[in-house]
Amino acid sequence: MTFYDIAQLKKYLAESGIALDFHEEAGSTNSIAKELIKDGFSEKTLVLAEMQTAGRGRKGRSFYSPSGTGIYMSVVLPPMNAEVVSLLTVLAAAAVERAIFAETGVHTGIKWVNDLYLNGKKICGILCESIIGKDGLLGSIVGIGINCATENFPEEIKNIAGSIGLSLSREKLIAAIIQNLQKFTKNPAEGMAIYREHCFMRGKKIRFLYDRKEFFGIVEDVDDKGGLVVSCEDGILRTLMSGEAEIIGKDYLK
Repeated sequence: MTFYDIAQLKKYLAESGIALDFHEEAGSTNSIAKELIKDGFSEKTLVLAEMQTAGRGRKGRSFYSPSGTGIYMSVVLPPMNAEVVSLLTVLAAAAVERAIFAETGVHTGIKWVNDLYLNGKKICGILCESIIGKDGLLGSIVGIGINCATENFPEEIKNIAGSIGLSLSREKLIAAIIQNLQKFTKNPAEGMAIYREHCFMRGKKIRFLYDRKEFFGIVEDVDDKGGLVVSCEDGILRTLMSGEAEIIGKDYLK
């Protein structure tokens, strides 16, 4: 277990021009980020916690966030154009994949739409949220949780959760993620290409819900809007823009 070197982290973040809001302990960094936006705070900010007591994932799930072994961060972004906002989850996943590779030389696989896997286990989850006010979009939040060196997971997730497990600087990894995210929000096509390349669901058979009906099909691609393009068994090509898809078989993960 190691703890953040805040002075070093600020040094690495200097080039990005992002403010740091660090907490030894937080309920949820996304919740803190949301309050910053609601309070009218418009500066680009990294909310970072050494540990979370109520880390959140998609669909109300929790994210295990013990002290000293992971990265639990939320990036506060000012209002952007709607196209970029709709792609934030995809761009964040690409930003994390590139950062992990740069720091460790290890490729991770992306499971549509918001998880990264290594050696068959989930090591990263992403939760993006947009805050809407009476005059429109107030700001967006990119929440990222990464298991860097977590070893002892709760019983209910120990078979599916994993860690990067390599010696790395969390400070450098965070700075690399921020730099990549800034780059990809300016050039979404670059981030989209990386996401598509590393999405291991392409070519796999999946089961998913569409219009409240269950379908089976083969994933053909991820389109430019981040949608999962599926050739279904009934001969129809369908594009999933949200929801979850389950791969049939368990030998698919990187």
